[in-house]
Amino acid sequence: MVLIRSYNKSLSLLALVVLTGCASFSPQEVDQRLAEYKTFEFAKLLQLWGVPTKQYELDNRFYVEWHNIDNQHTTSFSLGTSTSGRGWFGGLGVTLPINSSEDTCVRRAILNQNKKQVLDLQWEGDSDLCGELIKPLSQEVADKPS
Repeated sequence: MVLIRSYNKSLSLLALVVLTGCASFSPQEVDQRLAEYKTFEFAKLLQLWGVPTKQYELDNRFYVEWHNIDNQHTTSFSLGTSTSGRGWFGGLGVTLPINSSEDTCVRRAILNQNKKQVLDLQWEGDSDLCGELIKPLSQEVADKPS
């Protein structure tokens, strides 16, 4: 009986570790991450985020956008256990990405007229994908070679 309880606790801990490995971001968390970049010059954004996907001018403002699409939906598995007076029971569940849509993230910088200073940063799309792309500034700088 003690062995079964220990096994159930181990499975519960494993499930918790697996679930926390999947990052989930609220829109507010993405806003907070993006706010760290709002004081940057455009050249620094180019260095960190790479070449933009799209550039355009509208109402005497210059817009630069980075578009990202994540179409790699993964299959998930779950394992459950239970005990009763007569023994141990288990189950396995599988989730397949059937008819799923692509996750998109657009990061947009609004620049001043000389295209050097960032006036505003915006994002739209899936908050989980955007949260993964807009890393905390300390991690972003550490990941880039000098």
